[in-house]
Amino acid sequence: MKKIPLIILVGLMCTLTSCEIFEVLEPQPQQSLSDVTAVQNAKDAESALTGVYSALQADAYYFRMQPIYGPLLSGYMSSTTSTTRNITFQSETNSVQPGDNTLSNSWRDIYRMANRASNVIDKVGALSDKAGFVGSRKNEILGEARFLRALAHFDALRFFGQFWDPSSSLGIPLRLVPGDAINAQLKRSTVAEVYASINEDLDFAIANAPSFGQSFLVSAEAAKALKARVALYEGKYAEAAQLADEVIGSGVFSLENNYADIFVNRLNSPELVFGVFASQVEGSGHTFFLLAPSSPLGQGRYDYAPSQAYLDLMDGDPRSEASFGFAPEGPEVRKYPNLTIGDDPTYVIRLAELYLIKAEALARSGGTIADARTALNVVRARAGVEPSQAQTAEELLAEIQLEKVKELAFEGSHEWFDAIRFGNIRQIKTTVLSENQFVLPIPSDEVDPNNELDQNPGY
Repeated sequence: MKKIPLIILVGLMCTLTSCEIFEVLEPQPQQSLSDVTAVQNAKDAESALTGVYSALQADAYYFRMQPIYGPLLSGYMSSTTSTTRNITFQSETNSVQPGDNTLSNSWRDIYRMANRASNVIDKVGALSDKAGFVGSRKNEILGEARFLRALAHFDALRFFGQFWDPSSSLGIPLRLVPGDAINAQLKRSTVAEVYASINEDLDFAIANAPSFGQSFLVSAEAAKALKARVALYEGKYAEAAQLADEVIGSGVFSLENNYADIFVNRLNSPELVFGVFASQVEGSGHTFFLLAPSSPLGQGRYDYAPSQAYLDLMDGDPRSEASFGFAPEGPEVRKYPNLTIGDDPTYVIRLAELYLIKAEALARSGGTIADARTALNVVRARAGVEPSQAQTAEELLAEIQLEKVKELAFEGSHEWFDAIRFGNIRQIKTTVLSENQFVLPIPSDEVDPNNELDQNPGY
């Protein structure tokens, strides 16, 4: 994919869809983007869709929860704060409390996006094709909204539900009908029901979302990539391998030659399948919380730092320089180096992950070790490390798990979810003593007023 300056991208967005999507770059106050809005024509539909994208930018969602919670929970990131009462310390010690305000904000922000997406699906779906839509734009909007709803439900399931067990009754509430209250009297669906809903939304998005244009917009290719990840989590390994291979073979994406260039090119990177624009507000988001006050990259608050376990794992790996560095205060994450201009995105899906999904899925589904190893070695070759020589599925899976940490750390909480899926989180993190700690508690202010919503065990 040719790299295009972001200024030009904005112009392209105004021709590809509607200039109103530009609001994604400059989010309005939350109260000006109602979760349930009247949609009477194509212009209203574009505006409502913009509100769904805007929900991704919430500080407690894709600009803190996804890049930071997982590394803290899994032990690859440490808290630099001294208080024991906030979610930073509680995540590091796997003792998150249901009354924590940031936890509540994260739940709210996830379900705000699901609710807004359902509003678009409901209202736009009821419009006539003649309500000002050009060509297939109506179905494209519905496809984008259904991808975003699937993403929200998948994120909620992974953090708050027993995602690793399709037979579990402890899924999460599905927000399939829009409402003024985020989760008023919704009960938990089973894990199988949640996966079925996610896959139904993604199938629609694959069939109807636009072809890939820009990484910050939903595409059919992004929907297929997300479905590959979902299939891996469900244990549908043959399907995961096939979907990942289709995205890899599409020719739409390519790995950067140099790992560091991912974080230089950001949303222009040819390997970024889907990413989220930063809020453009200095002193907010993951960059502000990751950089140290004396960092050469800008003055941050430094709430979180790479842990010694992560530093030890990365010792000698060529990706180290692009992933972390050292300020006078200590080690700091440097995948998001643009504090002063506030434009570091969150990397939701990268092509490298698809190679690793393919490798794991082949290793687990009876594919040849050679084919699985080849997929893994594509990522290792780009990183400049020696190819895998694993001879058994067990050896290869162990290498894949570590490779995902080295390649994707601090991007999407893969470290935590993978350790649960691989069944070795208790060996990796000694403060995880019970399966109850595999999930976060549902916030008290959601459970207490809702007699239909059961709390997770152990909380």
